[in-house]
Amino acid sequence: MKTISRIMMTIALLLVALIANAQYKTEGTINSLSWREGMTYSFSGGRVIEKETPEKDCIEYTYEVEEETELSFSCSRTKSPKKGGSVPKVEIFDDKGKRIKKATGVETASMTYKVPKWKKEFTVTLGISLMSNTVAEVVIKCIVIPKKKTAPYNVNVCPHCHHKDSKIRFNDLYGEVSIRCNFEDDDAYEYAELDTEIFEDDRIRTKEESGAILGLEDMSTYVIKPESTLIIHTEEEKMSKLELIIGTTIANFKTLWEGKTLEVEMSQCVCGIEGTIVVFEQKGKESNVWLMAGAVSVKSKKTGKVTKLQPGQRSITGTNGVVQVKSFNIEEGAKKFGIKMSDINNHYSKKTSTAPVKKTNILPSSSNNRYEVKCAVVKYKYTEGKVTGQQERAFDNYGKLERRHEKTSKLETYLYIRDNKNYNLNVKKKTMTVKADNQLNFRNPNESRIKKTDKRKTATILGKTCTLYQTSSSDYWVWKGIVLKKVDHKKDGTQAIIEATSIQTPASLPASTFEVPKGYKTK
Repeated sequence: MKTISRIMMTIALLLVALIANAQYKTEGTINSLSWREGMTYSFSGGRVIEKETPEKDCIEYTYEVEEETELSFSCSRTKSPKKGGSVPKVEIFDDKGKRIKKATGVETASMTYKVPKWKKEFTVTLGISLMSNTVAEVVIKCIVIPKKKTAPYNVNVCPHCHHKDSKIRFNDLYGEVSIRCNFEDDDAYEYAELDTEIFEDDRIRTKEESGAILGLEDMSTYVIKPESTLIIHTEEEKMSKLELIIGTTIANFKTLWEGKTLEVEMSQCVCGIEGTIVVFEQKGKESNVWLMAGAVSVKSKKTGKVTKLQPGQRSITGTNGVVQVKSFNIEEGAKKFGIKMSDINNHYSKKTSTAPVKKTNILPSSSNNRYEVKCAVVKYKYTEGKVTGQQERAFDNYGKLERRHEKTSKLETYLYIRDNKNYNLNVKKKTMTVKADNQLNFRNPNESRIKKTDKRKTATILGKTCTLYQTSSSDYWVWKGIVLKKVDHKKDGTQAIIEATSIQTPASLPASTFEVPKGYKTK
């Protein structure tokens, strides 16, 4: 009995194997209506998921194939007409309709084709031609799916696609968050839970009033906003990639492991990450990037041009491939996307990172800082009637250290700002007065001396867009907290005008620049 059972089981296994192999080979015959011509065809290596016959001399297949799989195609004419008869042919076209491979024969045409990795789709046509006219044709639209992998022993894999565990997990969830294998359709979405495993190339979707936080191995996070869809690719050892299909995602990359690179891909651009707090938005066909801290490069898919952003800049990439760069207030941007300013400020205080982060001269907005620019040297010309002169303003640490120098035909003075104090020096008299810092801060919303702020009025000075601020007696044109033009209105109707002639933004200035000189008598 045992012997009979074994024989029956062997036969059953053979039948299963034959059926499994048969589903990967498709054969048929097609005849021309207008000509006495016919063609047999066959192809193998994939799986037919749809068949249509739009015309009697044409058949269309939708064919699901795995990447890196070798496919076989063949067609033969069924009759042997006289000289000048039909010619069998096999042609392969890419997703843009460009022919990439062709084979023809007298009686039979055949071809093998290895599916390239990451290719999404292509088309194969099998046909017979008579006097340059195709008289019978089979069209095979090939849809490429990820190659199923055999996992190493004790490595957790997806039960559907056999992809490995991404080692990314949900840190938090709210509302309706769902997940599925990327190559499956939307009917396969399942509700996500905190303990849901996320495999390579899984697709995550959030609905209205829902969201999620994903945690990476290096403690970095992705914050997925409502109505967003993204895919996380982690298959390559040296690179991880997030693909944002639609919606908004905030990335907070705390550190990058040595040799590791990160990319975010959207419909119009690809972004390279270097230790960053950044927001990615995919709105229809427009890709937006908002940089809060760190560094990011934006590469247009259409033009290939790379644009590097500084904190406080956002890029807008449309279907024309042009990357537009605009400035924004980081405090307002953080509020818009629900980012904590403490996280942004902490980004600059880190001292142990395993990957270099490029230094930047822009700081997140804060009313505690006089300027948004970390360090600068600005030179001015001074005019008051017939009196002319020059001024220079040098500062570091966003205005916590500053030196202002004014020299006219009548007067030469220095103002040092440090330790929340003003040191006013009269060069001719060698005297100095020391007071609490009382200089205007145009970035402090509680600055009571500014009687009016008209943000509709702007002017361009040295290529910088300045906003008009006013006090009881002066007009100020200000860029990132820096006065680039000042007009003092005198009681006698005259004006004193100070206007910037140059601006430089070095990474830092020597500490000696801001040391109050000795030899001055304090009044």
